[in-house]
Amino acid sequence: AVVSTQSTGSLATDGDANADFFQGSCTFAGPVQNDNWVMVDLGSTITVGSVTIYPRLDAFGYECLDGAVVRVDEHVCGTVVWDDAKLYYTFTCAGDVGVVGSQVSISKPGWLSVCEIVVHQA
Repeated sequence: AVVSTQSTGSLATDGDANADFFQGSCTFAGPVQNDNWVMVDLGSTITVGSVTIYPRLDAFGYECLDGAVVRVDEHVCGTVVWDDAKLYYTFTCAGDVGVVGSQVSISKPGWLSVCEIVVHQA
């Protein structure tokens, strides 16, 4: 994975969904950029059934993920609507059929922080 600024993108796909940002397993991009993003290169074209995002769960979780748009290539799978009770967000892409693509991205203006991205094949 790669991230637009200020962090190592590989943190989004390191297998560690620890939501404590200060434990070093979350990406981070600040408001310096107009549109921050995290992108996962799938290595080949696959049919993506859903994408699960694990957010940071500290006081900045809302600011760092609410309104983020989840895409497979250019297809929008969904937009995060922050809920304090959620430990993760799963977005189904095009129902049971899935979406064919080679990249998954999460983007939003302002702060962006993601602790783990899991891509599920259809």
